[in-house]
Order: sequence, then structure tokens, then C-alpha cells
Amino acid sequence: MVKQQCTLQSAADLLSLNFIFTKAFLDDNLPSEIVASLSQQPVSTPGSEDVELLLSCCLHVGTTDYQQGRAFIKDRTARQDSVTSDIMSAYASSGVLRNRVSNLDFNENTYIELSVKPFVTGTFAQLDFQEHWTIDPFPVPAGYEERLCPDFYGEKDGLPFVVLEVKAPDADQEDCDIDVRKVALLMKLSLNRLLEAGVKDPVVIGLLVQDRTCEVFSMDLTYEAIYIPKVFGTFEVPESRLQLPLLLNALGPLTTAREIASNTLTKIADRPRRVPSEKSLLIRPSFYLHGVKIPEPLTPAVAL
Repeated sequence: MVKQQCTLQSAADLLSLNFIFTKAFLDDNLPSEIVASLSQQPVSTPGSEDVELLLSCCLHVGTTDYQQGRAFIKDRTARQDSVTSDIMSAYASSGVLRNRVSNLDFNENTYIELSVKPFVTGTFAQLDFQEHWTIDPFPVPAGYEERLCPDFYGEKDGLPFVVLEVKAPDADQEDCDIDVRKVALLMKLSLNRLLEAGVKDPVVIGLLVQDRTCEVFSMDLTYEAIYIPKVFGTFEVPESRLQLPLLLNALGPLTTAREIASNTLTKIADRPRRVPSEKSLLIRPSFYLHGVKIPEPLTPAVAL
């Protein structure tokens, strides 16, 4: 299935050289029933209390001023312990509540701070880990020459388990295509690092924000040399208080993301020190994001 480098036509083709197989690549090369079995990731269904909390907050901030809306959210979220309440609490402390309309002039850093950071920090609130935003280098394997700086990643004991890449709404398509490859590569690097550290059956989370939409991925390693970023949620990103109802589609995926992250953090804490996981035998090395240092295909052996 993997093409020679000279015939690469898409980001999916390039990722396949890194043993990363997107759903688009699998759809083009495998029967649909096999693709479905490889791409499954169960998603939590938000409870009625979560939906009611979100909608009541949206209604209040949409019909009152900033201070009243902020106070209402803080009061409601203080009485409920859930991913939804943590996300809404994060929005109460963000600039989104000040905006009645979307701002079309975002630069990337402003967009991250205003529109992306609230749902990311809310999703992973109450978990014990270290956050890294925008400029911190990502830990790469020894001898890996390319420097990677995700827009966000979370790690525990130097072991990353969640990564995020963001492009502002007016970003060039070429830059967006690079981030599609980058978030998948970061997930693979995270997964390899966890397995080599002895973490049993880890699952990593990836988030990709482009064109005002967030995709949520998971990745584990079930089969040798097969890394599949599984999309288990997509939602539009709010940019103003009147757009907060868009989070309704985010509740299930983001609740699932926290559950996966919490489970992986527990496995990190319980890992045997200096003993690689049995699944570390299934991993493959990572090449480079832009493809320029991916080795050329080997020439066919000459028959003797």
C-alpha cells in the first residue's frame, strides 16, 4: 500500500512512510469493514445534566451583560463536578464572553489564547500533569534532528500524552497541511516514548484546530508498525459568547478525551521503572515532518 516517495500525492501518502495511516489512506486501500474495525474509538454520551448546564449558561450569557453572564457561569459550575463544568468555568475566565460577534482579524497566538485555550484547559482540568504552550520544545528521540514545538502538549514525568496544533482561520492551506502531518507525527512520537518507558497499553490524544473546527483523535498501538489517528469527534470552535452553543457537539469527544488522558496518566504512574512495555517491540522509528529527510525507496535487489 505504501507508495514510493517519488509518487507521493497527499499528506496521507507522506504519513504512510512514517507508518502512520490516516482514515483517508485506509479508505483508499482497504475494505470498509476493515477500516471501521481499525478506526473504532468509543465516545461518551453527555448526560442530561451536562446538556442542561451548557444550555442554561449559553442562554444567560446571550441575554445579559459580561459581568452578569460571568457570575452566572461561576455560580452554576461551582455546584457541578464534570468536564462540562470545568470547560464552562474556563470560558468564564476567558475573553470569549466579552465578544458578542466573531473577530475576523485573529493572529494565531490571539486565536489560541481567546478561542482554543478555554476548552483545552477545561478538558484536562483536575488532572496532574505539566502543561506546555507554544514555545516549549517537544521531547524527541535521541538523534532526531528536527525541533518540534507544538502549540500545546501535556506530559507527566517527561512522557507526553496529549498534543495540540492550531491554525488561525485565515491560515494558508500549505501551513494547514503541515499541521495535519505534524499532529499525527507528534502522537506517534508520544506513543513510542510511553511504550519505551514501560507504560502498558497507553492511548494518546491529539487535537487539530483548523478553519474554526477542532478534530479530536486518539492513537494506540494494537498491531506492529500500524499507527492510526482515530477521529472520534469534531466540533466548531466558539469565538464569541453567542457561539457557545457550538460546544454541545464537543461535550462527548472532550469528556472522552479526559477519560483517556486520566487512564493514561494512571498507567504512567503505575509503570515499572526502566522496563519497556511488551508492545515496545511493535514500534517503528519516526522520520521527519516535512519529508525531505525520509529515505528514498530502496532500489530493487539485483538477482544473482
